[in-house]
Amino acid sequence: RSAVATSRRGEGGEACGDGAYAAALNSVERAQVGRGDDRKVQCNIGDAHYRLGDYESAEQAYGRVLGLGSDDSIAQRSYYNLGNTLYQQGRLEEAIGAYEDALVLDPDDEDARHNLEFVKRELEKRQNECQRKQEQQQQQPPPQEKQEQEETQQEQQEQPAEPSEEQQGSEEEMADVDLQ
Repeated sequence: RSAVATSRRGEGGEACGDGAYAAALNSVERAQVGRGDDRKVQCNIGDAHYRLGDYESAEQAYGRVLGLGSDDSIAQRSYYNLGNTLYQQGRLEEAIGAYEDALVLDPDDEDARHNLEFVKRELEKRQNECQRKQEQQQQQPPPQEKQEQEETQQEQQEQPAEPSEEQQGSEEEMADVDLQ
């Protein structure tokens, strides 16, 4: 089973099954003329956009479906597909809400349940990573302090070391020798 299932193909999505998603989108958009409030058509438009990787347009189409009614199998399918679309956009919390809405309409939808659990785990993983990074940053000195420390170290490396008394004497002797 994939991490997040692909959008579900509904009525009128046969061209999508052949992989001709752009042609399917064109066909469904032509069918929309005069039927802008046809929820099945809007859902199929969303499916085609999703398959083409145009997640923003898919989200808009599923939103139109849900704006026209949200209490039946078309709405359940749209909530599920909206969840997938939001996940693909990295909007995990919103995806969780969409999967939960799909499950309210069909509590037996195993794909929606699977995706809901997957996205919850993914969100928790990302939150843990973010927290770990914040903790690591707190352990490091602030950038200005770190820069000052680096500058001090660099200055110390650039300054010649003070010669020991023994070395000073031998340098004086050397200087005396050079003068003669």
